Amino acid sequence: MDIKNEKWFSRLFDYVGVPESVFPKIKSESDDYGMTDVFGVPIPITGVIADQQSALFAQGCTKPGSVKCTNGTGSFLDINIGTTFTTSHGGVDTLIGWKLGDTTTYAVEGFAAVTGSAVQWLRDGVKFIQKSSDIEALAASVEDTNGVYFVPGLIGLITPYQDPFARGLIIGITRGTTEAHIARATLEAIAFRIKDILNIVVDQGIEISEIKIDGGASENNLLAQMIADYCNASVLRPESVEATSLGAALMAAMYMGDITLDEVERVTASDAVFTPNIDSRRREEEYKIWKEAVTRSLNWIKH
Repeated sequence: MDIKNEKWFSRLFDYVGVPESVFPKIKSESDDYGMTDVFGVPIPITGVIADQQSALFAQGCTKPGSVKCTNGTGSFLDINIGTTFTTSHGGVDTLIGWKLGDTTTYAVEGFAAVTGSAVQWLRDGVKFIQKSSDIEALAASVEDTNGVYFVPGLIGLITPYQDPFARGLIIGITRGTTEAHIARATLEAIAFRIKDILNIVVDQGIEISEIKIDGGASENNLLAQMIADYCNASVLRPESVEATSLGAALMAAMYMGDITLDEVERVTASDAVFTPNIDSRRREEEYKIWKEAVTRSLNWIKH
C-alpha cells in the first residue's frame, strides 16, 4: 500500500497480473465494516486496526511525540509523528497510525525481535526459572550484573542493525557469575534494545520525555525501572497491560459516538510511573560497553 497517498500501489497489480478490483476498499480504522451475529445478536463492526497502532491509540498517544512500547516476546516502539507524512530512516519504518474522519495520523516504528522471548529462553532453554515472572525476583537478588552483558540476538538483530546473521552472546562471565547475574543482564539487554530504537527517533529531532509501556513483559517492575533508567525517560504503565484489544474497542466506540478523541487519554490513565534513577555517566557507560558486546555478535553466521 502507498501509505503517503493512501491507495494501493498500481505497479503491484501490473507486476502480479491481478486487477485492482479484486482488492478490498481501503477504509479508516474507525468506520462501518458491516455486522456480525456470531454471538447470536446483530453487532456492528466499527473498529478495525492493526495491533501496534491499536496499542498506540489505547495508550492515549494521540499527540505528536508521544511514545508507547509494547513488550511481549519482542518489543515494538511506536511514536506518533503527527499528521504530516515523513519518510523514516535509520531502521525505523513510517506507517499509518490511524485515520479519523479526514485526518490521518502517522507513526514510526522500530522492532526488537527478541526481548521477552529471551526470558522464555532462560525458562525453557537453560532452566534458570520455572515461570517467566520468576526472573524479576532472581534478577533483583543481585545489585548488578557483575560485569556480565547479554546480547539477545537469538534470531538475529533487527532495528537498527538489520543483521539476520547476528547471534546471541553472553560475555563477561567469571567463576563468580551466577544465574542471577545472567538474569539481570537479560533484563538490561531488553532496556538497551529499546534504547537502540529510541536513539534513532531522538536523532531525527523528536524529543522524548516519557514512554508508555504495555504487553505481558511490562508487568515486570524491575524491567520497567531499567527502561526508565537507560532511556532517561519516565515510564508509565496502565492498570491493564493488554492495550491492543482496548485500542480496537476505542476505535469502535469513536465511530459510534460513545467517546471523543480528547477523552481517550483519560480513559487510559497510567497506574504506575517509573522515573530515571541512575546518573548519566553510568547510563552511557553501561550502554557503551553493551554496544561493544553487540559488535562481537554481528555477522556471526557468515554469508
